[in-house]
Amino acid sequence: MNINFVLAAVIVTVLTACVSTPFAGSLSPQKANADAQQDITNQTLQICYAGTRATYPVGIPPEHLDLIKDLPRKPVPNGCTEPLANAAIKYSETYNKQILAFLIKSKKTEQGS
Repeated sequence: MNINFVLAAVIVTVLTACVSTPFAGSLSPQKANADAQQDITNQTLQICYAGTRATYPVGIPPEHLDLIKDLPRKPVPNGCTEPLANAAIKYSETYNKQILAFLIKSKKTEQGS
């Protein structure tokens, strides 16, 4: 077997693993759910603003913008030249939906009391 072929295969494998790690780890929908649940438990609610050309609170319908207006922003990669922007949009949507569901439930509980 050609040693150059084996060396090239090893390098490609290592580089591919490194490239996929950020999405699989820090910006996966599973991580977004876990982060949202932790923030809800700790009562450290935030909201993600993500996008490419402009940022916006992904996953928050206009009729609920009043619920999130005072929350601090959770930093995520964004911008048209950011390679992780699309992964950040998916992360943000998942995270924000969890936070919004909690806020809506809390608001209904307050109104019922």
